[in-house]
Amino acid sequence: MSITALPTLEDVQSAATALRGVARITPVLTDDLLDEVTGSTVSVKAEFLQCGGAYKFRGIYNKIRLLTAAERERGILTVSSGNAGIAAAYAARLHGAACVVVMPERPSPHKVLAIEALGGRVARHGSSRRRCSTAHKRSSATG
Repeated sequence: MSITALPTLEDVQSAATALRGVARITPVLTDDLLDEVTGSTVSVKAEFLQCGGAYKFRGIYNKIRLLTAAERERGILTVSSGNAGIAAAYAARLHGAACVVVMPERPSPHKVLAIEALGGRVARHGSSRRRCSTAHKRSSATG
C-alpha cells in the first residue's frame, strides 16, 4: 500500500488477518444514563483496553509489518506524549525493531517507564514543534 493511496478492501482484510491474535478485540459499550442525558443512543468503543491503551496500536503494528526487512532493521521513530509511544514500542518489539519515541521535556513518568519496559528508547524535547523537528532531523540522519 502506498502512503498516498487510500487503503483497499484487500489492505484492510490483510491487516485484520495480521492483527488476529495480536490486537485485542475491544468491546463497544453503552450506558442508559448517557443515552438519557444526550437524548440519543451513544456507543463507546473501549479502546483504552487495546495494547498500549489506544486504538493506535493496530495501525502502528500494521505499518511496521509492511516495512521491508531493511527498513525494520533501521527501526522506527515516533512523536508522542504517551499512548502512541507505548503502542509503537510494543509493536516494534513484536517485530524485532528498535523504537525511539520523542516525548515532551517532562513526560508522564509512568508512560516513560512503559515505553522503556517494552524496549523503546525515549528522547525528551520541549514543545510539539520542537519534538517534530527533532524527529525529522533524526529520521533524516538515520533513514
